[in-house]
Amino acid sequence: MAQTNNPHHAPQIFPRKWVLLRGLMRSQFHWLDFAEKIQTELQLEDVVSVELAGNGFLHTEETPHRIEVAVEQLRSQVSFLQQKISTQQQMSASPEIGLIGISMGGMIATRWAQMYPQEVSSLVLINSSSSLSPFYQRLLPRNYFPLLRQLLIGGADAAAIEHFVLSHTSNDSTKWSTILSKYIEFQKQHPASFKNFIRQLRLTSQVDFKIVPNGKKLVLAAKEDRFVSVQCSQKIAAAWNCPVAYHTTAGHDLPLDAPDWIIQQIKKWSQIT
Repeated sequence: MAQTNNPHHAPQIFPRKWVLLRGLMRSQFHWLDFAEKIQTELQLEDVVSVELAGNGFLHTEETPHRIEVAVEQLRSQVSFLQQKISTQQQMSASPEIGLIGISMGGMIATRWAQMYPQEVSSLVLINSSSSLSPFYQRLLPRNYFPLLRQLLIGGADAAAIEHFVLSHTSNDSTKWSTILSKYIEFQKQHPASFKNFIRQLRLTSQVDFKIVPNGKKLVLAAKEDRFVSVQCSQKIAAAWNCPVAYHTTAGHDLPLDAPDWIIQQIKKWSQIT
């Protein structure tokens, strides 16, 4: 059956508003047009991306030491969470939202869902890692030295940094030529710092994945991820007893390599959960 543009025909299991969280040293900028895509395809009311302090547009700020502080800062960026509740609603009510987090963004989204169980009704993790996995699966060893080298270079060689990131997180080289120059220019204007990189690594160790978030959960993973082991996603899904779907060719940056596949998996999940 063909879908209509009537929002009342959208899957009712969905929260109507979603928040997108990017990963280690990545910006909301790197979602590109994914927010628009998913809002249109799933007929959602609102989709927003947030920016962790120390990344992208907030690159001059320091990443918090505590993940709970990071969650509160990110929540403050979401306008529909900050709007005053209508007088027709109970003053204690909060809008139910969905969170989509990739990599470290999935870890922060998990802590958000743990802290605000009445607020987050749906959680989607993409190529995320967790305390359930050893460090050599959370970041594959082949990336240690090259990543450290690029971060120590800093903004001095934006082209080298972005070429490294793109070539290690995307398996669809046909897209590189159209976005690499944009990524380089963005990195020049919003350079990441080594200090914030270390702070963000520390944040990732503060989430207890043995505490299962409330609500609906979905894990999406790329079998050909060359940055984080796919076993990390397998362990999260097993621990949470939630659905997991695998893309067979995409890389770590699934929203770049296979955005339509992500949307289709979320749509399918909404119909069976």
